[in-house]
Amino acid sequence: MADNDEPGAVTDVAELPENSVAESDSTAADSTAAESAKEATAGTAPRWWGRGMRIAAATAAVLLVVALVAVNVLLAHKHDAARSVADQRAEYIRAAQQEVLNVLTVHYDSADRDVQRILDDATGPWRVEFAPQAQSFTDAVRKAKVVTTAEIAGAGLERVNDDGTAQVLLTAHSKVSNSAGAHEEPRTFRVRVTLARDDGRLEISKMEYVTS
Repeated sequence: MADNDEPGAVTDVAELPENSVAESDSTAADSTAAESAKEATAGTAPRWWGRGMRIAAATAAVLLVVALVAVNVLLAHKHDAARSVADQRAEYIRAAQQEVLNVLTVHYDSADRDVQRILDDATGPWRVEFAPQAQSFTDAVRKAKVVTTAEIAGAGLERVNDDGTAQVLLTAHSKVSNSAGAHEEPRTFRVRVTLARDDGRLEISKMEYVTS
């Protein structure tokens, strides 16, 4: 009995290690595969994530630059438009001041040139009104030995019209001398002039005296 039992016991003991080793190897293989998958996953995900973040950051930076450029362009455009309007207003006022001075400043010795200067600054209705009287005005200035000087005391742009014309209101102080006995007599004028472009140049198209 003892002899029969002993080999069986040996056989059972001998078989157990083989099963245990197989199971152990299988478990180890599964564990190794899991660890490899884990390492692969752990190594791959951060690389793609980091790359995506870098692309997103670069895109955001580009969009920010584009937005800043667009804002700067818009502000520059508004600034240029505002400056253009301001320059236009100043141009109207300068033209009105100079041309009213030309009308109010005459000397009998240079009457022809002075009257021609007035005509050169005139267009439209004002030229139509003044041109027929130009010669008689010249003769009267010479005969009476008229000398007038003037200065602009104030000028303001009243409005700019859709057709490009503009109204400017001016106050001018003048001094008049003549052969009738006037000697630098002071006079004050308030005039409203309408300016219009003729061949690109601003000229007086209408002049009216404004009562105070």
